[in-house]
Amino acid sequence: MNVGAVAVIAVSVPEEIDWQPFNQYIYFGPSLSIPLSGVVLIPNLTFGAAPENGNWGFTLSPVIEIPFWTSCGFDIVSSVSQDTLDNSTQLFWGIGPGLTINHETSFGIATQLTNSFDTNAGWALNVIANFGLPIP
Repeated sequence: MNVGAVAVIAVSVPEEIDWQPFNQYIYFGPSLSIPLSGVVLIPNLTFGAAPENGNWGFTLSPVIEIPFWTSCGFDIVSSVSQDTLDNSTQLFWGIGPGLTINHETSFGIATQLTNSFDTNAGWALNVIANFGLPIP
């Protein structure tokens, strides 16, 4: 089970787009750790919300973790996110690097550059803090 927070910081947004320069999301959802040859595939499906402005949505995030020490890994964090506000929904994609520390539970930090699939909403930087909690 993943729980975490994402800060979305507008980097380059066209003037005609009415987009908040800074949003904070909290999220939770299941994940699965699949060891492969030399890497770990970690698919995640999370629900997130930004309570201060009413945004909400789901994110599918396949992560590739490359272990480089017994309890640390370099991550390639990709995502496809649905973001809804009132009656408007947009789809976003993102990709970026991360670092995970594993010891019974895991803690990861990552950054992503994101943009919209369906409009030119401009670029945003996501700063992510994630806790992975094992479910027995």
